[in-house]
Amino acid sequence: MSFEWENGRILKKINTSDSSIQMSYDSNGMRTQKTVDGVKTNYYYDSNKNLIALVKGNDTLLFYYDSDGSATSFSYNGTMYFYVKNLQGDVIRIIDLAGTEVASYVYDSWGNIKDTKGDTTVRELNPIRYRGYVYDTETSLYYLQSRYYDPFTGRFLNADIYCDTGTDTTLSTNMFAYCENNPIIHVDKTGKFGTPLQWAMAAIGGIAGWFLGDYVAKKLGYKSGWKYWAIRAGVTIGGAVIGWFAGTAMLKIITKFLLSHPSVMRRMPRIVLWFLGMGGSSGQIANQLFAKYARHIFSKKHIKGGIMKLGTSQRSIFNKVFRIMSSKIVKAQNGSNEIHTIIRGIKVTIRFYFKDGKVLSLDAFVGWAKSVVGKLLK
Repeated sequence: MSFEWENGRILKKINTSDSSIQMSYDSNGMRTQKTVDGVKTNYYYDSNKNLIALVKGNDTLLFYYDSDGSATSFSYNGTMYFYVKNLQGDVIRIIDLAGTEVASYVYDSWGNIKDTKGDTTVRELNPIRYRGYVYDTETSLYYLQSRYYDPFTGRFLNADIYCDTGTDTTLSTNMFAYCENNPIIHVDKTGKFGTPLQWAMAAIGGIAGWFLGDYVAKKLGYKSGWKYWAIRAGVTIGGAVIGWFAGTAMLKIITKFLLSHPSVMRRMPRIVLWFLGMGGSSGQIANQLFAKYARHIFSKKHIKGGIMKLGTSQRSIFNKVFRIMSSKIVKAQNGSNEIHTIIRGIKVTIRFYFKDGKVLSLDAFVGWAKSVVGKLLK
């Protein structure tokens, strides 16, 4: 397989042993057309860069999303189909309006497709697969908006547009690495960097089993019928949920489940309680922490010390600090914790106080502290 590029990082053409594939993009860098041996596939997006339509010859697919931007269903030439996903966002099954399985996919942790079953046409035409990424059957590559990902090597075809991932690992300088070589707990929808997944639901589903599935289905208003059984089965199998119910609403239900079932709550890993205890998604947690601690992190003393060299704005710097803290918090102790990391080639110390699943204080400054406060997280 060989590649042809334009303007430095735009993949224009792929040549395989039996095909020639050409791509076209819009002014935002989004792929709008793929031509395989003369057969064109056109792609259309909404303002959030979600794929909303795919047209290939006489076939038209229209895609539908929930409020969190997760694909929930699609219509193929007027017939509706629905995605069943696991908690990592992989499309593992496609069902029709009657709840009958039409197609299924099995992946390894990197996204290589190990097995498929069901209707060949629907199975192959549907592009949304592993982690909700767009899959190209001709090359076995995933299109992640800004670049292409090869699950066989676990690498992107070209480097990240950012010069630093904001991590303290050697992979911080490896701009081809996918999700810091950890595809289990990270996801990268744009090809720019990975963000933590909502592990909470998977962990709870693994402990509570079928009882959780029944609870969730009834809270969503389904006491019988195919949706009841689909939700019940989906929540139980590895904590999976049908895509259109994932997100904030599901987290609220899960939180209520834990509060009403303390025996399950006592068995939860601390990281799960941290996510739920802060009351929402990782983005909401970051917003809450930024509002509380930005003034201290970006104090005159810290600015004089060079903290603004770590990014283009206070929020972009804070987001890097938050991502690093999130990646280490599973190792945190109740009390003071400290992280020594590198951002943009600059040594940085991150300190936070953690108690019973909540972050009670957060600080960051340039340089590695000579005296460690609390536990040093490596």
